[in-house]
Parts: sequence; structure tokens; C-alpha cells
Amino acid sequence: MSEEAHNFIDSFDYIVVGSGAGGGTLAARLAEGGARVLVLEAGSDPKNPPPGHGHDRLALSQIRPPAR
Repeated sequence: MSEEAHNFIDSFDYIVVGSGAGGGTLAARLAEGGARVLVLEAGSDPKNPPPGHGHDRLALSQIRPPAR
């Protein structure tokens, strides 16, 4: 593995494979705790993504976690 690949992998505390119900929840909980998390998902992008499938930075900036 190249040094660049090692540096990239070392920049995360956890790598979660799969963003289904379990993987997505786990990744969110780890990130909420301050961990640096990379989520990997298999498959290609759908040709006709469902509404809300992709979000740009402006849309993501409008999403806020609930107050605790």
C-alpha cells in the first residue's frame, strides 16, 4: 500500500463498511462522540436517484441535530 493510502486511512478512527440501518447508525453514533468516521458503500450511483438521494453543501448546512 502506498504511503498516501496509509496517510488517508490513518486520518480516520473508524471505517464502517455499509451504510444500512446498522452501519449508518453506528457511524452516526461514533461521529457524535467525536470520532473521525469513513463510511464505505458498495454499488454504483443510480441513474434515476430518488428525491432526497443526494444533497449539496447548502442543503446539508440546513440540517441541524436536535437540541439536547
